[in-house]
Amino acid sequence: MPEPARDRWLILRLSALGDVINALPVLYALRRAKPTAFLGWCVEDRAADLVTSQKAVDRVHVFPRRRWSRALRHPVGALRVVREAAGYFREIRAAGYTTLLDLQGNLKSGLHGLLTGVPDRIGFVRGLEVEGNHFFTTRHLVPEVASRNRLEKNLGLLRVLGIPFDPAAPAYIPPETEGAIVESWLTAHDIASGQVVIFSPGASRLWRDKRWPTACYAELGDRLSASHGLTPFVFWGPGERPLAEAVAAGMHRRALVADEPWPLPRLAALAARARLFVGSDSAPLHLVGLMRVPSVALFGPTDPDLFNPPGGMSLVARSAVPYPHPTRRILRRNPSPRSMPALTVEEVLRVAERALAMRQP
Repeated sequence: MPEPARDRWLILRLSALGDVINALPVLYALRRAKPTAFLGWCVEDRAADLVTSQKAVDRVHVFPRRRWSRALRHPVGALRVVREAAGYFREIRAAGYTTLLDLQGNLKSGLHGLLTGVPDRIGFVRGLEVEGNHFFTTRHLVPEVASRNRLEKNLGLLRVLGIPFDPAAPAYIPPETEGAIVESWLTAHDIASGQVVIFSPGASRLWRDKRWPTACYAELGDRLSASHGLTPFVFWGPGERPLAEAVAAGMHRRALVADEPWPLPRLAALAARARLFVGSDSAPLHLVGLMRVPSVALFGPTDPDLFNPPGGMSLVARSAVPYPHPTRRILRRNPSPRSMPALTVEEVLRVAERALAMRQP
């Protein structure tokens, strides 16, 4: 039987990492506006840690896409997936949610929302969603927002519903356990809080052209170390360790690379103690943006108007050189793409100096 409650909201944002991060402010706005409500979230396994680490959510329904995708390659596995999927949706239905917010707005999330059985399914109006998502939602809203930014679009949906968002309030809180790990790590490496600059040179395999050259990161690290006494920590995710090691190897001064990949909540805990973040349009940039850490956002093939974290703490560094031979996929995201290799260290350093001035040691 469903647990009795007046308000039971389900956030539906399954993927990708950066988009799940951009939905986290919705969770916090809902929690502040509805402190007694029961809040749930449907999210894919790859991004689950970001949501399960937050005390603002009451229940997280993890959609095990990677495991099920592997199992579907074999007939026996396919039968197991059918049984497990039925159980997954039964669990959601049993929670008795009354309202669903579809922040993904595509066919996958539309079908997902329909199978949850939630009666009131709120989504974006036709034209602001894709793949016929509006056929699966019961209320179609036009976000109250002046910009095209993805995070602002999510919050604009809440404004239509009369739910306010305080930009000065927390939108992501790193777990205390990760904070303790980071404190121990800083002590072990004899680094004071506020003397770290985080570099994030990676990007997804699909968007490798968003990466800035490792030699440029290395030169930037040496110059920031010499002028501000900062120690670069080079963050890396799955498959990105060679990138991080190349940055560190190219530096003449000290740089740190973790022995194993850090989960994003741990990166957030370090960001809370860092002086500056430098990285391209990827999940780490968006997560750090929620924490209002001074950042240099390196943009090339994607559009900063759409993807740069709002709030004024993420300053854009962008080359003036057009992207050579952009594909249709890139032009759909940005009608004026720029070249990442053409972005100079001098240009990034000028932006970094402005960002550093926003948070003095």
